[in-house]
Amino acid sequence: MSQQIYHPITAEQARRRTELAPEIHDAFTSFSEAVFADGALPAKTKQLIAVAVAHVTQCPYCIQGHTRLALRAGAEPRELMEAIWVAAEMRAGAAYAHSTLAIAQLPAGWESAKPQVPAEEEELDVRSEPPARRHELIFGAYAALAPGSTFVLVNDHDPKPLRYQFEAEHAGRFTWTYLEEGPQTWRVRIGRTD
Repeated sequence: MSQQIYHPITAEQARRRTELAPEIHDAFTSFSEAVFADGALPAKTKQLIAVAVAHVTQCPYCIQGHTRLALRAGAEPRELMEAIWVAAEMRAGAAYAHSTLAIAQLPAGWESAKPQVPAEEEELDVRSEPPARRHELIFGAYAALAPGSTFVLVNDHDPKPLRYQFEAEHAGRFTWTYLEEGPQTWRVRIGRTD
């Protein structure tokens, strides 16, 4: 059974849309026809641009409609997919380019506040320990940490339940970074922030 997130536009809805603002509708239709007519850019190229832009604006109706029009204008499936990848790169590129706005807001001297990677980091390997004793050892190692320091936990399974326990008992006062994620060995850097 197929489910649609966006309802299909019916002929009745399209007719009512036109009737509610006929002059504007006609002007928009003429504008659209002029924009997508062959010109300095061929109609196929314009439709490929429209497919890319529709993915950026995330309009499902535009994606479907302009994909059909691009195919009708002679676009190949690979051209459509490349146009979509251009849209994806532009969205990602915009986030990257605008990161300079955030960087400009960083306080003076922020570089010295960057966390330093410890030269030697203690490693707690609990793989040979009985399961009932592991949490006791891990929380003991955490309690012994100075603020800002870390140790690396080595385990034989994903210690996700342990993380939940940290969140329940030490919320906002610990860091958790996966260094290795199985299938035989999991290594997690656990740090103390307070």
